[in-house]
Amino acid sequence: EEFKPVLASLFEELTLTGFLGLSMTAIQETSLMEDVSDYFFDDETVVEELYEKIHLTIFGVTVSYLTVVVCVMFMAKREKLRMLHAESACSADPRKVVQEYYEWKKEKMESNGWWTPWPIYPTCDIQYDYHWLVMRYQFFKAVERTPGIRA
Repeated sequence: EEFKPVLASLFEELTLTGFLGLSMTAIQETSLMEDVSDYFFDDETVVEELYEKIHLTIFGVTVSYLTVVVCVMFMAKREKLRMLHAESACSADPRKVVQEYYEWKKEKMESNGWWTPWPIYPTCDIQYDYHWLVMRYQFFKAVERTPGIRA
């Protein structure tokens, strides 16, 4: 349901690239390309070779676009599930989230001898939940300090 706008945009782009491909195929089937090529370049194959390059480029762009959209949709769905899990864990018992995080951190320091406090992307659910809790806390504190806004 939440991906309907993304899918609508995807199908619009596919319709556009499909129309371009169909139009180019229709033009290729007529003798128009040979006539234009002969008129401008004195060679009937120049425009046809250019057409092939354009057609393959459009196909490559379409395949790349499809791949990117599908990957982003899967990543967004996974991230949404992680956020929902973190929100439920933080809402239910924030002290438990903090306790699990510090136990995890202590275990990491004992096993590795080092620990990175703020990686670019959390590597496990405990770390993700803790970062979510910190972000949530900072947000609600900012809302409390802003006059006229209620959470």
